[in-house]
Amino acid sequence: MCAPLSVATILMFDDIRPYHDDEVRDVLRRTVRDPELLSAVRRLLLPAWSQPLAGLLDPLLGVYLRLQVRRVNSISDLQAIMEKYLVHAVDTSTAGFTVSGLQHVPRDRACLFMGNHRDIALDPAFMSLSLHRCGLNTCRIAIGDNLLSKPFVADLLRLNKCFIVNRSASGTRQLLKTYQQLSQFIEHSIVTESTSVWLAQREGRAKDCDDRTEPAILKMLHMSGKASGRSLKEQLDTLCVIPVSISYEFDPCDAIKAEELLALKEGGQYAKSEHEDVSSIGLGVSGEKGRVHLAFCEPLSGDYTSADEVARAIDASLHRHYQLYASNLIAFQQQQHVVPDCLIDEVYGKSADPALIERKTTEFMQRIKGFSAQKRETIIQMYAQPVHNRLALESSQSA
Repeated sequence: MCAPLSVATILMFDDIRPYHDDEVRDVLRRTVRDPELLSAVRRLLLPAWSQPLAGLLDPLLGVYLRLQVRRVNSISDLQAIMEKYLVHAVDTSTAGFTVSGLQHVPRDRACLFMGNHRDIALDPAFMSLSLHRCGLNTCRIAIGDNLLSKPFVADLLRLNKCFIVNRSASGTRQLLKTYQQLSQFIEHSIVTESTSVWLAQREGRAKDCDDRTEPAILKMLHMSGKASGRSLKEQLDTLCVIPVSISYEFDPCDAIKAEELLALKEGGQYAKSEHEDVSSIGLGVSGEKGRVHLAFCEPLSGDYTSADEVARAIDASLHRHYQLYASNLIAFQQQQHVVPDCLIDEVYGKSADPALIERKTTEFMQRIKGFSAQKRETIIQMYAQPVHNRLALESSQSA
């Protein structure tokens, strides 16, 4: 599952790279003894007994974790264990996970998966699970350094093939150095080490559900190619860019995201709590998500000459393959009062059951019933946005 890191990678990219197999034992030895990890596992597995029996449960959980990893000597060994927990999360917190477009993923070369971003941990996890199930290697995952606030989280992420994007870099010189190193690492992973990479289409999650690729990310990807004299198109061909569209019927973090969006709208800024992203990871993993669909799109193949043009092509691919759910149509109807018949057929089937539509509508409205009017409107807009994007794409293509 895991290609070994070369000496060149370790030396050139030591501050951002994932851990390699030789480091697994030492990192695990300290991680499974971390009190904060034990506390987090206790709250996740035994929420009802978490607080009153913490002093008794944490030592037992420590022994349990050490037994779980006693034979783990490589990244692939660890991912085999983590796969069980991911499958458990799929079984207990979703109404089904489906995948399409795997035929677009080449089996003879690595590639760059550029995905829309909804959930901090699960977006790339669902993708890696899909690749593993069809006999392909899991990929390296780009994560922001804002997620490394707790040592055990940083260790677990880097053990799971994550590499670090220095989002806290500031100043022209430091930013340039950061982007150049990141561009070189991604190309080195794909071309030299034949290891695929997952990268979000933008910095951070699209909390408003408006999936738009940041051209700056594409310019970053071109840096290593430009240094070798390659055009933007040649660099994209070198990296084999495959857009990946993931959709959740329900977002466990929708209320939290709405609060942030409202704060930004009303005051222009939002201050995260110290470990808010870590809390969002836990809620995203354990919270009810309804159905989840992951679509691998066709690899980019156009004769692109600018980052803006590439960004539009990625967006079009993601919007076209985004799986719409009843929650999206209900939210859109709350805004526009009518939903195109073609989308009703797509989501409910051509013989749509009015009773099913009514039940789904009641469930969705009950979900947001207790919120303020502003928060309800914000959440409705979040769920409706993918429908707006799909209709805008179809309108532009038919013009």
